[in-house]
Amino acid sequence: MLKLSELLCLAGVHVTFLNTEHNHRRLLGSTDAGSRFERYPGKLSFEVISDGLREDHPRSAEDFEGIVKSLQGVAEAHLREMLRSERGRKVTCVIAEGMFDYAFEIGKEVGIPVFAFETVSPCYLGVCLCIPKLFEAGQLPFKGEDLETLVEGVSGMEGLLKVRDLPHFCRAKDLWADESGKLIMADIYTVPKAHGLILNSFEELDGPKIMAHIRTHCPNTYMIGPVQQHLKVRLAKRETTTSPLCSNSFWREDKTCIQWLDEQPDESVIYVSFGSQNTLTMAQLMEFWHGLVASGVRFLWVLRPNILRAAKEVLDEKFVRELKKGCLECGHIVSWAPQEEVLAHPAIGGFWTHHFETF
Repeated sequence: MLKLSELLCLAGVHVTFLNTEHNHRRLLGSTDAGSRFERYPGKLSFEVISDGLREDHPRSAEDFEGIVKSLQGVAEAHLREMLRSERGRKVTCVIAEGMFDYAFEIGKEVGIPVFAFETVSPCYLGVCLCIPKLFEAGQLPFKGEDLETLVEGVSGMEGLLKVRDLPHFCRAKDLWADESGKLIMADIYTVPKAHGLILNSFEELDGPKIMAHIRTHCPNTYMIGPVQQHLKVRLAKRETTTSPLCSNSFWREDKTCIQWLDEQPDESVIYVSFGSQNTLTMAQLMEFWHGLVASGVRFLWVLRPNILRAAKEVLDEKFVRELKKGCLECGHIVSWAPQEEVLAHPAIGGFWTHHFETF
């Protein structure tokens, strides 16, 4: 969202970025975002609101549905007031993620177009948009045990899509008892109501069948990706000196990993990172560690301080030092990495990350 906001500012659009107080504080504390966005005077402003949670709330993926619900309790009234008041400059458009269905309802209520910006792959989105039809046809919820069963009726995925590829709630006996399923379904029903759909991809990557299917649900679909590359090119044209990659991270990046990667052969390292919200049990963490070390494959592993799920289990510095000592020959462990720089590095041969519904 921040990269898209910068691109819009470079195009001369005035942007107000609505963020939670918690996330905004973390952004400013771990990056140069505060000074970086000063290069758009009068173009980019931040507005922060509470997410309705205590400061000591872990805000982890396990309670993602609770976080979204709590935020809605605060954001709905705030957004309505923002869109109704002039505040010196009239709001002419809103860009929101599809799961925030109330943003689209408020936009309709006050007569302001709301666009959905979906950062999932178009292939995944195309499958999700078929889910209501699959329920109507009786194919879902899936009642069998064989997850290799082919799913019929998904345009562009004939003979390819299997039950195991669908979101987990498609196998639930009671769809509406699954909180994450409710969020995904809200997103699915919201996207076609949007004034337009913005995707971080390009036509040649996802193929004509997938995009033709998505446009039957949302005709005004705009493929504008990859956003990060567009921003990099635009900034290079604008500035006389070469700028480092812009970080919008919630954690301070440990760039020693780049020096370590420079010493590794091309495509020899697997990058392991489970994101900024997902957590592991100690047993899972140790199983991953033993598996990585035993594999003999070079790896770069991000172990952020709050990755452990149980509140009593603390990933302290002494423990991390012991893990590091145990993998000196093939691995490198950091608390956070400059992800775009890492993924662009020639030494990286694979990326092992989370599946949001799993952890």
